[in-house]
Amino acid sequence: MTPDRPAPPDVSHPPAGEATLADPSPAAAGEATLADVSHPATGEATRADPSHPAAGEATLADPSHAAARHAWRLMRSLVTEQHDTKTRVCEALGMSFVRVKALGLLAAGPRTLRELAATLACDPPYATVITADLAARGLVRREPNPADGRSRLVTLTDSGHLAAAEADRILGTPPPELLALPAADLATLDRILTRVASGSGTPSGTRETAADHA
Repeated sequence: MTPDRPAPPDVSHPPAGEATLADPSPAAAGEATLADVSHPATGEATRADPSHPAAGEATLADPSHAAARHAWRLMRSLVTEQHDTKTRVCEALGMSFVRVKALGLLAAGPRTLRELAATLACDPPYATVITADLAARGLVRREPNPADGRSRLVTLTDSGHLAAAEADRILGTPPPELLALPAADLATLDRILTRVASGSGTPSGTRETAADHA
């Protein structure tokens, strides 16, 4: 008589909790498979899903962001397009705006060429070009720096102070639309813009060189 042989193991039903290589059924509860990215573990965000920004993060479609962009466009249009005081002051003084800015800086007191260059965001050779032109117009004088013989101080002349005051008058005169606002609206606008300005940093722009204006 032939002895009974044990039946081959049934691989269609692995032990509970054991997954086979060919079994594409869902993995154990809470475990994410490599191929299943549609249901990450609870609290886990996938890198490819940009549709849900972090809490408190503004998106381009955020109403507050859109309102800020609209307000900024209005402010920019008012200053640079409707009332372009920059062009007016350059025409009135017959010089570029960087020279107007230099006059405004020097109205507060003498500066070295290096200080002027740093404040105007230009290189020292271009600051030399600017001050040489202003000196030729009789608006500044350049003298040895008593505190450092290796540098020179740039100081406004009387004519330079008059030119700086005229520039400040043109640039500082509010447009008629602003002057026509009620006092309460002006106070609110002043408070808002003061808050915005106090929270902003000095923009880091590209430094100008003499070659840019050659």
